[in-house]
Amino acid sequence: MSDHVRFASPRARFARVLTLTLLVTAAALFGCTKRGPENIGIGEVSKWKTYTNDQVGYTFQYPAEFEARDHHEGTDVMLRYKGYPIVAVNFCDEDEARSRGLWAQGEPEGQIALSGRTGQLYRYKHQDTFTMMPCISFVVPHRDRFLALEFRREGELDAVMQRIRQTFRFL
Repeated sequence: MSDHVRFASPRARFARVLTLTLLVTAAALFGCTKRGPENIGIGEVSKWKTYTNDQVGYTFQYPAEFEARDHHEGTDVMLRYKGYPIVAVNFCDEDEARSRGLWAQGEPEGQIALSGRTGQLYRYKHQDTFTMMPCISFVVPHRDRFLALEFRREGELDAVMQRIRQTFRFL
């Protein structure tokens, strides 16, 4: 039995560390983009509920299959489908939007109208701790801040999301 112990060369250790670093980085970039379930089809909606926020001054319809949860002391709401965040309404100034990883971190793609108000369309990746969710955000000025109606998805709005947007009204 030999008392001789073999250690890897500095070059081999460097190659192992580099490989491990690349694998962890790739997992973080590609494995952490959160994709939700397929959204419910418009024909599958059992009934439409109405959400109203008197504090900020807005209302809209959403499928009964979604769960609505108030956030940020009642100014924001998150709609979840099968536990996944699908729609959010955020009411904040630009600095808060930036610090929360919302629309303000990106560049607007063009003008939109939301309930008769002119605003900006943003498409961005919302970073939520370790995951990134694609977002389509309709942002308009409201009461000395901004209100953002956000859909957590890539591509275009499906029929359910279009109805939520079409029924959105300021009080």
